[in-house]
Amino acid sequence: MLFATTILLSLIPSLLAADSSKSKAKPCTIHSPNTGSYFDLTTIQAQAPSSKSKDARTESWHSRGYDYGANFTLNFCAPVLEDLEDVEGIPDRRAANISAFYKKEGKVYSIGEANTEPIFRGRKLVLNYTNGSPCEDYETASLSPRGIFDDDDDDDDEDEDDDDHLNKWKSSYDSAASKRTKSTIISFLCDRDPQYTDHPQISFIGTTDSCSYHFEVRSRAACGGAPSQSPSSLGPGGVFFVILDAFIIITSSLAHTLRIPTGTGSGFSFNRAFNNSGGGYHRVGDDSAGHVGGRTGEGGRAASVGRGGRGRDQDEENRLIDQLDEEWDD
Repeated sequence: MLFATTILLSLIPSLLAADSSKSKAKPCTIHSPNTGSYFDLTTIQAQAPSSKSKDARTESWHSRGYDYGANFTLNFCAPVLEDLEDVEGIPDRRAANISAFYKKEGKVYSIGEANTEPIFRGRKLVLNYTNGSPCEDYETASLSPRGIFDDDDDDDDEDEDDDDHLNKWKSSYDSAASKRTKSTIISFLCDRDPQYTDHPQISFIGTTDSCSYHFEVRSRAACGGAPSQSPSSLGPGGVFFVILDAFIIITSSLAHTLRIPTGTGSGFSFNRAFNNSGGGYHRVGDDSAGHVGGRTGEGGRAASVGRGGRGRDQDEENRLIDQLDEEWDD
């Protein structure tokens, strides 16, 4: 038993390591917490022509903006393939990491940088992009600051106070707006239509404040595949049952190896036991069969139980026990 426990304890670190590796999933992939299905969005990811993947798309994806007045360019879990320059509010060193953008009135706006970790919000598969261009200030936003003035107010001092108040309000608005950056939310819907196997349908849903943009993607990649059976997909419950199974297998194997041979037949069984107090061997029988074990120093022999080979095996065993008892008595 000690040996089995030692082996079992040696297995625990490797099993825990396998469980911890679950958090190190392949980029742009995820397991559903509800069904365990495996989702891989790299199948619809646009990649540079120099990439090793032969079937990958080599052009960024596009989505029409309709009434927004601009069209959008984006990629999944990776930067767009275009070389962008002079992006509003984005340093050149970060321009290569932009995953979604649009052009409007001769300017380029980023609506988020690459993110390789999709998430599940309930049952909805979602991909978020953040840290885009700064959101518009009060002069271009849909909500502009307004002051309240009294028509009968002709006091110059009070007018100056109102102007000061309005300027402070604008300043605080500018400060708050400058801290906000454009972002993107992409929600995925499962669609098994053959036309969406390699070419997802990307729809621009809208934006409420020209700061957060919402897209919907219909694709076969959003349907998921069979749950992964690799060790890295084991949860805490899976690790527990693996440890339990290993313990049962090891202890059963040891018990079978160390088991003392017994003879059985017709309701009667024999075991050999050493009596420390008397120093002799005993036959231990089944009282319900009318046989009681005792010292066999007189050379008595038990009747053969059963027929055929099993009975002969019992006779040989009993002879050996009798012989040992006689030698002990001598």
